[in-house]
Amino acid sequence: MQFATGGGVEASLWEFPLNLILLLFIFSAAATLRWGYPASGIYKYLRNAGFSAGVLSVGIILTLISGLFMQDAALTDEYGSTALSAILHATVNSWPFVCILILLMLILCTIMMGRKVQFSLRYFSFQLNHAGLFLLMAAALFGAADKKEYRIMVGEGRPTSLAYSKNGVAAKLPFEVQLDGFDTEYFPNKLTVLEFDTLNGNVLRQSFSDLLAHTYIYKVDGYDIEIGSGEIYSDSLAVNIMGNQWLLNVDYGLGFAPLETNKALILSKGGVRRYMASLSITDLASGHEQKNAVMVNHPWAYGDSHIYLENYVPHQGVVLRISTDHWLWMAYAGLWAMIAGALLMFISGPVGFKYNRENPEDGVSTFNTGEL
Repeated sequence: MQFATGGGVEASLWEFPLNLILLLFIFSAAATLRWGYPASGIYKYLRNAGFSAGVLSVGIILTLISGLFMQDAALTDEYGSTALSAILHATVNSWPFVCILILLMLILCTIMMGRKVQFSLRYFSFQLNHAGLFLLMAAALFGAADKKEYRIMVGEGRPTSLAYSKNGVAAKLPFEVQLDGFDTEYFPNKLTVLEFDTLNGNVLRQSFSDLLAHTYIYKVDGYDIEIGSGEIYSDSLAVNIMGNQWLLNVDYGLGFAPLETNKALILSKGGVRRYMASLSITDLASGHEQKNAVMVNHPWAYGDSHIYLENYVPHQGVVLRISTDHWLWMAYAGLWAMIAGALLMFISGPVGFKYNRENPEDGVSTFNTGEL
């Protein structure tokens, strides 16, 4: 019933070693058809270009739906599109979608095994492209079951190995994590000229200039501003405007420079450039310790885990996301195989045509469009 209605699929259904068994089954099925039943209708149908293109098109459409339109339930509530998200989620996480992926992998195997061996660039590019796509699909489908993701709160000077899964289940990591320090790096402050409405105080327009090292004269909105004491990251800055001295403060209620009845110069705080957490990780088995810094979008690859900085809670520590994917190497191998195949295809040149010299219009393409 769940299959017929397109019910949801739990990736845990094929955790290791079941995912490996399924992968071997696909290879075995393709090999059996290739060398045991090469004249069967199933084998010929799987190698038919039209059938392969149709299945691939359906898979691409569902993949695009997953990548472009899928949203987390919490976000869809905010934007009022929960119903649409639920439909899309059911589509790409259904048994029919999984079966299409498995069928595509079986098609790729039969095509690669059925290809006549030739020592040519075109043959190797063909095999590399198909093998790379197969590896990427296998890593995405079967690797999802073995992928683990945890979140851990780490305090400064307090090592811990206790993490929690998405479902809130506690797990003990094979290593301890300790926060050594947390730094916030800012962009330089800005000199900002505000033009506001004298009646209601609303800001109508603003012009700004970033403070630069070793630069002491700025022109902002037509005003020549000379910097005196202070630094480009300081919360206060002394400036000279038309012979008048002013002390600016990032809290412009404590210091600003009036320019005209509806204009003022303020010191704007620079935005955050990056957050950085200094971590120490100790392997519980060997006692070996490593130190590294983790920044947003710059994870630490520790063993087969990737450690991401997610959040900082003042006076408590940082929240880290630890992701472990044992099939990631297969995804990289597939990506590089497809890149190598594309390069070999480029080197080997375009698909040519064989011409009849007596009748040039009677040309036959060397590319077989009926059977791959």
